[in-house]
Amino acid sequence: MKALFATAPWTVECRDNAEPTGSNPSAVRVGFETGLVAAGTLRILRGKITDAVSKNFTYPIILGASGLGRVMDDSADGQFRAGDRVAINNVVTCGQCRFCLSGRDNLCANGQLSGIDLDGTFRDVVAVAGKRLIRVPDTLDHRLGVMGTEIAVLVRALRLGRAELGNVGRVAVVGAGSLGAHAVQLARHFDAETVYAADVDESRVEIARTLGASLAATPEVLADWIDEDPLTRAPNVTLVVTDHPDAISTAIRITAARGCVVCIGLPDGDRGILKAFYPNVIKKELTLRGCYAKSADDLARTFALISDSTYRVIEDFVEIPLSAEGAEFMSKEAVNWPDGKRYVIRNVSRP
Repeated sequence: MKALFATAPWTVECRDNAEPTGSNPSAVRVGFETGLVAAGTLRILRGKITDAVSKNFTYPIILGASGLGRVMDDSADGQFRAGDRVAINNVVTCGQCRFCLSGRDNLCANGQLSGIDLDGTFRDVVAVAGKRLIRVPDTLDHRLGVMGTEIAVLVRALRLGRAELGNVGRVAVVGAGSLGAHAVQLARHFDAETVYAADVDESRVEIARTLGASLAATPEVLADWIDEDPLTRAPNVTLVVTDHPDAISTAIRITAARGCVVCIGLPDGDRGILKAFYPNVIKKELTLRGCYAKSADDLARTFALISDSTYRVIEDFVEIPLSAEGAEFMSKEAVNWPDGKRYVIRNVSRP
């Protein structure tokens, strides 16, 4: 059995790895087919795992946050049958804390992340608890399937905004990269009246337009346009879907009074952001929400949404084989991976 191990920064090895026995009665063996190289994986490759992501991370570790695969045996509880196509949730929850018991397992007090806090999914066979599996249709494009766990965070963010205000109204997306472009698509499924998008990259702005943003522009242009008539133009819910250090300040500037800003991810760089936006939080009585993980229910809703035939694949994907050649590529090329592309691990030994 092969697995991709990160043994140090910039060092990935394809090693033999014992096949899991599935001795835990709740474990389901899944034959891994494909998985996304997510942001946490890139931080590990580049030696940039910080306390904000994991306080206990150590090398070596099997990489891989989530993934798609096929169930290998009927599960003990009868929930899954051999051959079922499934997505693997990257969040490992305890099922016993007050958050798990109340359906808010995204806030699990003992939560861990696959591929960061414990060995991940980039291996021939993965044994995981059945509660981490979501059955997905055979017809689902694998490029959307591998994005499911990331798109689910956006679903969570939109649900938070709707819960805060009762409806999402006008929605703005600050950061129209890969995830931000998905947010533009998803906002329509949450009955947004209109959707705006902002990005410093003109090519991303154009993609947002093609996906249905009624106005897509650079942050300054969008903010100036909203300032002309904030009463009828300002978004009620703004999602920050980028690590640009100015993004949160932009979101606070453009959001309507009594609106909600939902921040996904962590700002990049050392620039202090509190001083720039704090007065507007007070003046406009804004709600500022964080959104880092998704619940099992968010994940189930996400796969239902992206299985719709009208949902579009928007990423440019590069496939890396689960092999020694793939490990060498990851070791040498991770620093050069261009923004705007998505990298996935494919198990070439499986169809």
